[in-house]
Amino acid sequence: MDIYYSDLIPETQQAVLETLGIKTPEEGNWDTFPLFVLEPPESLVDEEEDGKS
Repeated sequence: MDIYYSDLIPETQQAVLETLGIKTPEEGNWDTFPLFVLEPPESLVDEEEDGKS
């Protein structure tokens, strides 16, 4: 699951910018790329793969 800057509430968006010392999300390419990606736990991935066999 991709988490984008625009997914954050305004207060959190501002906190992220201040923490990293930048003024706009474009400076971090966050207008285009996700801030981070949540991956399922490996155990869930293994279970899904086992079910596809």
